[in-house]
Amino acid sequence: MLKRTRDYSQWPDVTALTREALQNENLFEDSGPQWFIGKAQRPAQTAGQAQGEREKIIKRVRRDAPDDLAAQAIADRLDSCMPDQRCMSGGCTECGRAYARWFVASTVALLGDME
Repeated sequence: MLKRTRDYSQWPDVTALTREALQNENLFEDSGPQWFIGKAQRPAQTAGQAQGEREKIIKRVRRDAPDDLAAQAIADRLDSCMPDQRCMSGGCTECGRAYARWFVASTVALLGDME
């Protein structure tokens, strides 16, 4: 498995709540909470779709902003996202998807406890 040089989960921009929510690697898979989106009731994004979107973003940033050091740092961070070593960036489609799934699962559990 690839090793990354930085552990972004300990960076100051990653809150304790984000670290706690995204430590569950099951949230990055397709099992668990599933729901439909919009009037057309299409299924929520899959893990594969989120990974593909993340890779497209990395490629687009590297192509369109090769001299922008901040943009390249974001691309590096997104490129480092892998199982058991998540980047925990708000711009990462995989981490964002997992965070949404954590929120849905937590809300369902809370509402279930209220009944």
